[in-house]
Amino acid sequence: WEKFWYLYQKGELSLAQSILDLLSTFPDEKNRALFWKFNINQSEENIHYLEEIIKSKNFDYYYVRAWQELNKINWHLPSSRELFPPREFITKTQIFSGNQKIHWNRYLILSSLSLHANAEAELLTLQRLMPNHPEIYFELSRFYARNQEYRKSQIYAIYFQNHYPDFKHYKNVWKKIYPDYYLSIIKDLSSKNSIDPYLVLAIIKAESAFELDIMSPVGAVGLMQLMPSTAAWIIETGMNRVVDFADWNESLLMKPEINLELGITYLRYLFDYFKQKICPAIAAYNAGPGRLNEWMKGGNQSNPDSFIETIPFLETKNYIKKVINFYFLYSMIYTGQFTMSPCIF
Repeated sequence: WEKFWYLYQKGELSLAQSILDLLSTFPDEKNRALFWKFNINQSEENIHYLEEIIKSKNFDYYYVRAWQELNKINWHLPSSRELFPPREFITKTQIFSGNQKIHWNRYLILSSLSLHANAEAELLTLQRLMPNHPEIYFELSRFYARNQEYRKSQIYAIYFQNHYPDFKHYKNVWKKIYPDYYLSIIKDLSSKNSIDPYLVLAIIKAESAFELDIMSPVGAVGLMQLMPSTAAWIIETGMNRVVDFADWNESLLMKPEINLELGITYLRYLFDYFKQKICPAIAAYNAGPGRLNEWMKGGNQSNPDSFIETIPFLETKNYIKKVINFYFLYSMIYTGQFTMSPCIF
């Protein structure tokens, strides 16, 4: 990839294309290579590269970019129902026999009594006894979700999806990987701030995977990973008075309703700061508006795909792609449509 990018920036497009030919033979790089084959020469004869990406059903960032480009020309794109069939994975209790059935019944009883640690022990025992049964991994995902251990729930759902391809596209599996926890409060706050709630969910998944008490190495806190100084600034300036400034304490960011209110307020501020442009708002949520302004002054904003690739912070470059990817999946899984236009900086 680095060699392609070097040649592309030098304008040696023929050699750059040959590198993309090689990259497209690697499964993990195929969508990126195919997208840039189209991006180098956006002609009608190269649309087949985008079609190939869509047919792959490999829902990465470049799948989303192919979707956006084809949508611009009113190409026939698959429906949400085609991508995420409304099938439900259901645990078949007849798979249990002997000791397995005893542990399963204990798990159900202990769960109903809210004895979570004991229930977890029974389920993990079943995992050791039945290491190749998809039912156990899906139930672990459900168990951890019910007990608000959201990151663990998503990890087991991803494991389930990767190891049991027959059930990969079941809709309730996707919903475990892209959950809508706190949706009611997110919808209410998003409506007040004129922001799509599914963009907020995408940012939360990218920031914290819905873990309430998580803290980053630089001190960002909670669901939306707000810096305490940013939260204090929002309250002090009167942008949001969810609590009085005199009562402010950064530990309040561990409360989901406060973290969400301040995080969504800050996202609204970034939308306004960057004249309602979604991609700069996403990038600035990660890197800060000042730093993004510096990059925009020295970058090629006329080609947003190139601009994103030249962002000097790898974390921010990947963050933009991750959030847009998550936003697409949340939108398609829960609403059946994705209307975001390609990035503008």
